[in-house]
Amino acid sequence: MEVIIIHKLNNVFMRLECASSIKMELQEAFSFFEQNYKFSPKFKNRMWDGKIYLYKISRSSLYIGLIDELKKFAISFGYQLKDAPLSTILADSNKKIFENEQKISELSNFINLIPNKYKLRDYQLFSVLKSILLKRVIIQQPTGSGKSASIYSFVRWFNFMYEKPVLIIVPTIGLVAQMKYDFLDYDNTINSNSILEIYSGQDKSKMRDSNLLAVVSTWQSLITIEDKEFFSLFRAVVVDECHGAKALSIKKIMEACDNAEFRIGTTGTIPDDPLSKNSIIGLFGKIISPITTKQLQDKGILSQLKIKCIKINYSQEDKFNVCHHYKDYQKEQTFLMEHRKRQNYVANIASEILGNTLVLFSRVEYGKVLHKKIKEINQNNDRKIFLIYGGTDVEDREKARLLMEKEKNAIIVASSPTFSTGINIRNLHNIIFTQGGKSAIRIIQSIGRGLRIADNGQETTLIDIVDDLTWKKHESFSIKHAAERLQIYINQQFSFEVINIDF
Repeated sequence: MEVIIIHKLNNVFMRLECASSIKMELQEAFSFFEQNYKFSPKFKNRMWDGKIYLYKISRSSLYIGLIDELKKFAISFGYQLKDAPLSTILADSNKKIFENEQKISELSNFINLIPNKYKLRDYQLFSVLKSILLKRVIIQQPTGSGKSASIYSFVRWFNFMYEKPVLIIVPTIGLVAQMKYDFLDYDNTINSNSILEIYSGQDKSKMRDSNLLAVVSTWQSLITIEDKEFFSLFRAVVVDECHGAKALSIKKIMEACDNAEFRIGTTGTIPDDPLSKNSIIGLFGKIISPITTKQLQDKGILSQLKIKCIKINYSQEDKFNVCHHYKDYQKEQTFLMEHRKRQNYVANIASEILGNTLVLFSRVEYGKVLHKKIKEINQNNDRKIFLIYGGTDVEDREKARLLMEKEKNAIIVASSPTFSTGINIRNLHNIIFTQGGKSAIRIIQSIGRGLRIADNGQETTLIDIVDDLTWKKHESFSIKHAAERLQIYINQQFSFEVINIDF
């Protein structure tokens, strides 16, 4: 039987020592097509085969997190895996640590003693235990289930055990401030200076402060740090919304953190495509799913969801001009955004429904138009109306979010990139998709914004604007994307109704 010997290079990569023929098989087994590779100029010009190789013969290395996939490969080909001297990768992956009931009980008791004004729920405690004992793990929990509380408990445990800070990476600047706010909310005895926020261009000298609990930053800010010693300081890294780890920048950061033996990712949704999924598993480890959205709704932790798909049927002239004549996604989007009747219709819906409302848009110019129209409609009342997009100051974003939690009838008009991922609004009643798109992850996370139980116990209403510009057999891009969103609702077991209106 041929053998593959595993050498641990660092906390990111393992080197596989084996015959040249096996290396070729490994390279093929761990190669995956990039999404939309067929549209790449390199692929069209036959300069690239469309694949990304997670194992390359030239370097003979593979992400440690893919050890279970390597085992499957070895079994299917009849090869034997062996650890090189001092390498414990196989031993670690085979540990049955959850069979030691006494150790689990002692660790659970310790975690429950960590100061927190909100007692951890059973699935949150389970997530923290898995993070500590497995060291490499992806925690897949629905938006609104309290991932920040799990991260906080892990950070406090790690700081107590190792007296070192944890690097926490979040996708947006707004989430940097929110993570710090959440930590201070869980335990008001924490010194604000013990949580270091890093934005691009900031002084990082405070990293040497021995009293630091955590360093919180975005991957956009961290990728600008050229000092390799900075990343080597961390023994634990937590990446919130880690489904974005397929991005080249995040991969570089995680590879730079080669001293981090604790590598925790949290997300509400795992990507479906094999390349993204295997890249994330490779960088973080096994996927665990402590609880589902349906289970949280049944427990009364998340609110029930009512989805109304408002299907706008346009005139035959519009359908011919846009769908038959243009046949271009960007031009179709421009037509919809500039359609005055549609603008007024969306603004009126946002103004008429009761409760705190989140209006999501994709293009900034369209968001500004909606914000202006909504303000004009509500000029004779005291309703609070905010506009938030990439150009909005971080402090202003946080003020709007916190004010929303105290208000009962406010409106936030926000760009999808700033408010669909991770932003925590605890008192939201309505969400309006003004430009739906088809990204499963962004859609599910946007829905999650409203599933936290509101103060008045009101259920969440999602209004999905569907634009039908189909001309004869030519389906519009908007209706194709809407069909994909409906499939997401079905897969997530959300009930919905379709309401037809004519323009």
